[in-house]
Amino acid sequence: MPYNDRGYLQPTGDNGDVILRIPRDDAAHIVERLRETRAAELRRAFAIDLAPLRDALGERWTRKQPLILDFVNTTFNRRHPEPNWCVPLSDEIFLCVIPTIGENAGARAVDALRQTVVDHFVGTIDASRTLYWASVTDTDRLHLHALNPDVFFDRGDGRIASEVSTPPLPSSAEDAGSSVKGVYWQVPDTPYRMFCTLEPLFEMRKLMVIGHRLKSIVLPIDSQVALEPKQVAALDWSLRERIDIANLQSGVNQLRLKPPEQRRMVMVVPAAFSTFSSARGRARMISEVSAACRDLGLRCIFEVRDIDGVPQGRMSEVVTLLRPFSMTCIGNVRANPKSISVVKDCGLGGVSVSIDTRDTDDEALETQLSELSAAARSTTGACMVEGFQTLRQLAVAKAAGISHASLRSHTVLPAQ
Repeated sequence: MPYNDRGYLQPTGDNGDVILRIPRDDAAHIVERLRETRAAELRRAFAIDLAPLRDALGERWTRKQPLILDFVNTTFNRRHPEPNWCVPLSDEIFLCVIPTIGENAGARAVDALRQTVVDHFVGTIDASRTLYWASVTDTDRLHLHALNPDVFFDRGDGRIASEVSTPPLPSSAEDAGSSVKGVYWQVPDTPYRMFCTLEPLFEMRKLMVIGHRLKSIVLPIDSQVALEPKQVAALDWSLRERIDIANLQSGVNQLRLKPPEQRRMVMVVPAAFSTFSSARGRARMISEVSAACRDLGLRCIFEVRDIDGVPQGRMSEVVTLLRPFSMTCIGNVRANPKSISVVKDCGLGGVSVSIDTRDTDDEALETQLSELSAAARSTTGACMVEGFQTLRQLAVAKAAGISHASLRSHTVLPAQ
């Protein structure tokens, strides 16, 4: 890699690989974004080094640099719209993440971007083509693996990326969300066990991970079959309270194991209305959440679930009691405009809905989400959707006006 005097680069051997200590204040944020979306793990993250262009421009580099930055970003965004993204890692090195097409087609596309930039500013350069795929090594470091662009092609049909009109989508959360191996928690004084998965929580305007949602999966002690949400909602209130508290404790324990920069700033804590409306359950939840937020530097959003049939006045009373201990409270409702309209004037800061996106095409999904978003804006404001399988679906949700969303984790059930 040119410019070996750059202090943030460390060669790892004779193969051209380097360790890049990202010279940016938000380095940890960039690395965590790669971790959360598994883009590096799936080889959808590439880097180009424009040091040869800097050599060719000489003294003109300083004057041209802002134009080069703008040209790279504009060209990338035009060719590869969200959820693909591009960010400068240093003055000359750019990270290009393209999860919407295959590994080899992505490499071709990034190499084509590099060549377009060079052609635009200086034309031909007598230097080797510099392309890397990136993997994560630390909270602020990437391993840049040198590769030969000439050997990269789309294995599926041999076409380069610019010729592929409809890019293949990730087929499941295994291709987009994090893969989680479950660790069971025995729920005290109940015949159930559960485990919590941390679902990445996205702020949709910038499509950025801002925190995690603590999702619980509940199973009988003698079974490997998880209870359906309706079955969990039908449990005795005292059982449900214990499950909600166990989910919170398990999720907080997982967050404690993460480095501070990977915890982000928000955790969404779901629990049944019956738990929050009980003085004992509410006090326990507030105590656990307050301690976790203080120790981990987090802010909490309470998600009140199972609220069908709850009187508006009672709902408002419980929300009023919870609000001082959280950023806001949201209510989980059925995924239709009528159900959203029912919770108007309950003091909620938003609604959350759960949808099944496995067999939904983009057009139908956008239509459904647009209706939900419009209903939420006229009722509570924010709308958080859970159940997305892929980054492509997140991009559809953004276009539909959804404000927040969580990406479903692929959960591996541990052996009984």
